[in-house]
Amino acid sequence: MCNCGICEKKNKEFQCSITGGAVCERCCNNFQLGNLNSNWSDFVNIGKDEMKFYYISESCLKCEGLIRNQEVELEGPGGILYHEQNGKYVFNGLNDSYSHDFFNKKKIVLLESMNSLDIQGVYDLAQSYYFSGEYEKARKILEDVEDRDVYSEALLLLGKVYFHSDNLEAARDCLLKSIKINEDHSETYRILGEVYQADNNLINSAYYFNQAIEHFGPDEYGSLNDSFHEYSYLGLAIVYSKLNQHDEVIKSAEKFLEFQHSWDDLVKMIREQRAGKKNYIGFDVFFACATIYELMALSFLGKENLTLAELYIDRAQELDPKSANIAMTKGIIIGRKQNEGEVSGYKEQISLLKQSVELRASSINKLKTLRPEEQVKLFTGNEEETVSRFLIGKIFDNLKKIEILSPIVTPSQNKAAEEDRYTDLFKSHMDSNLVDTFGWITHTQSRGGYTREELGDRGGIGERDLVIRSHQNKDLLMGEALILKGKDTTSIKTHTQKIFGYDIGNCNFHLIINWGFSEKPDSVWNEYKKLVISRQDGIYAVIEHGKTENLYPGINKQGIRTFYTKHSTDVEQEVATAIHVYVDVLKQMKREGAGLARKK
Repeated sequence: MCNCGICEKKNKEFQCSITGGAVCERCCNNFQLGNLNSNWSDFVNIGKDEMKFYYISESCLKCEGLIRNQEVELEGPGGILYHEQNGKYVFNGLNDSYSHDFFNKKKIVLLESMNSLDIQGVYDLAQSYYFSGEYEKARKILEDVEDRDVYSEALLLLGKVYFHSDNLEAARDCLLKSIKINEDHSETYRILGEVYQADNNLINSAYYFNQAIEHFGPDEYGSLNDSFHEYSYLGLAIVYSKLNQHDEVIKSAEKFLEFQHSWDDLVKMIREQRAGKKNYIGFDVFFACATIYELMALSFLGKENLTLAELYIDRAQELDPKSANIAMTKGIIIGRKQNEGEVSGYKEQISLLKQSVELRASSINKLKTLRPEEQVKLFTGNEEETVSRFLIGKIFDNLKKIEILSPIVTPSQNKAAEEDRYTDLFKSHMDSNLVDTFGWITHTQSRGGYTREELGDRGGIGERDLVIRSHQNKDLLMGEALILKGKDTTSIKTHTQKIFGYDIGNCNFHLIINWGFSEKPDSVWNEYKKLVISRQDGIYAVIEHGKTENLYPGINKQGIRTFYTKHSTDVEQEVATAIHVYVDVLKQMKREGAGLARKK
């Protein structure tokens, strides 16, 4: 028997995959619940980075200690998610926005360990697959279960799986069978309305959305029979827009907005977020409300009510100032007011704008189920948008915020903070933009940095300083960060070569952030650039370089120094792209100091 590596008491329980040593059941319970005391903070600081807790916890899924034989209680405030099957439990603390995702992974481990499952167990396993985006696994076990056709919940779930797989006919058949068994389940009607909408059967779609609204309420157990009841109103607004029934669009949109924050609260929140005062992670209504306001503006425009059309397009633009479609709609409204021309003169433009906003509105509650390439096109309304261009735009926006906020973590004009402090600040702002809209996560490495051996030309294999990962667990971008004070050849070479130690076949898009702390930033940046592009021979040689704005025309650099390089790789015909940026944190610190001096 040895001591627990966390509380140091005698232990006979488990070998911990996280600490690498022994851990007692009590400390293991606390970790799984996210109830981390000071001893656990040596391994993960949940207050600093919630997602890192779950990233590290992935190793728990392979541990025999994951499954318990008894329930647990949470010490202190909070609640517990728990699932029981045949007297065995998995549990999770309800303390942040990532709990449900990780909890479903635990349920899968437990249920897959069972020798046999009844219909409820099969449903629970399929539901966890569904929530984890593993639609093919969910489909297979639901299709194979014998009692499926008498179990309305299983038919509803299979219908949703078919719907997300674009098998509309099979989805419709399952949902109609489910309604025959249970005529009072609001969610089934709503999903059926979405299926008919996707099939462009607008009359049936409107009928089932209205049925969903009519049947909404508590079920036999007292729980609401649709957790996303407001999306029935959203669906109706889209259908009525396609039918050019402007009054019904406005009425349905207003009902949807009743479930959202008030306009005054919403605009206050987004201004706080843009100013860097707060990060609303776990909050995804900015995109939804901007889209609904745009839809309402077009309906008021169709009614020739230019005053309200302008009011709502201004609201949409406040929430989404970079939308080209919103700008075009506002231009039509202003042109109509100034020229007093007929709206019919803009008929073709308005028709295209309506189609675009209807498509985006229909994706609001499905955006996280799409591929990243589809997500960015729908979100921006731009069919030419790419994941890399979209990411770089968001990165530049947030790096500018971090430059402005950097004095918060910079000790003085004579001393930069550790690079991790700036990178963590950047991570939190990226998450506020990407987590809830797309499900993309910005990970930062476990502190201690680059830990594995160097491998010559390839750079090295270790942990990235940061990685942006999609909801489908695909790496979209890998990054390195360093403090750049001068021409430190060794440091620059190390960081710019490290990116090639990662799996190029998995991700060939890279970001290198230089947190600038130089009195002569232009000179240092030019030297940095010369050193980077001097890699002309061997694997990962620079084969192209230039201005980032030439690679992504129209991108807003936010005044940040930047260039790009393209590199050959050891994968045939695979090219790696790296975006290099210099964020002038010293300049911002001096500005802050000068401002304080003036006030004195």
